[in-house]
Amino acid sequence: MLNNIYINADDYGRSEIISQKIIECIDNGIINSVSVIMGADSSVYKQLAKRNIKTKLHVNLTDFPPSKEEGNELLMNMTFIKLLFLREKNRKIVKKEIDNQLEEYIKYFGTKSLMIDGHQHIQAIPWIYDYLTSIEVGIKEIRLPDEKFFFVSLKSTLNISFLRNLSAFLLLKFLVRFRLKNKLYSPNYSGMLYSGFYNEKILKTNYLLIKGKEASHEIAFHPGHTELSEIGQFKPFFYKYYSHKNRLIEYRLAKDFFLM
Repeated sequence: MLNNIYINADDYGRSEIISQKIIECIDNGIINSVSVIMGADSSVYKQLAKRNIKTKLHVNLTDFPPSKEEGNELLMNMTFIKLLFLREKNRKIVKKEIDNQLEEYIKYFGTKSLMIDGHQHIQAIPWIYDYLTSIEVGIKEIRLPDEKFFFVSLKSTLNISFLRNLSAFLLLKFLVRFRLKNKLYSPNYSGMLYSGFYNEKILKTNYLLIKGKEASHEIAFHPGHTELSEIGQFKPFFYKYYSHKNRLIEYRLAKDFFLM
């Protein structure tokens, strides 16, 4: 694998099974970068910290276990759109949650080369991005989801997931290019347009487009998946997302695909 290409596994820490699947893809596959959700048992993070691999904080503000619903109602029902238009008076609650996650992440992974991205790309929301860049611990990198469009096949572009992703693609591109200020370093990014139905053909196309280029590039991957035994840890929408058969496809690709 080329040193400047990162196959990044999102969602580490969201559950024990998800995390274990990602560990398998680190030890036996192509994953060489991991985005970490906080809130799991300490053993989950200690297991990852033993690997010599790039790690980032995957700030999560939209996907908490149902057991936390007795806490702050504002956070437990948050979405990207609600965050985008959140009133100033409620932003301090979100900022406090970011601080808590950052503190927990530093406890396990330290502050050296501190890097950030976000669950469901919440880091691209302008007021959240401004807050992240103002934190004194010195964040070195924040993922900018400014993906370049690439065509795979007519079948792929007619997929309902692609059409849904395209709207997010356009919104995020607008936010990153025209609303974010004082941008920190970010590798080039891809993985959103075909998220939810990534397969070998898409991975090969994506990889060949970036292979040989000098700039660093990150492909967001989702090889972690859950099983029925963990259903109680997710709200219905997110359980369907994490247990979907297409995440098994990404898991197998991350374990078995060979990048030259």
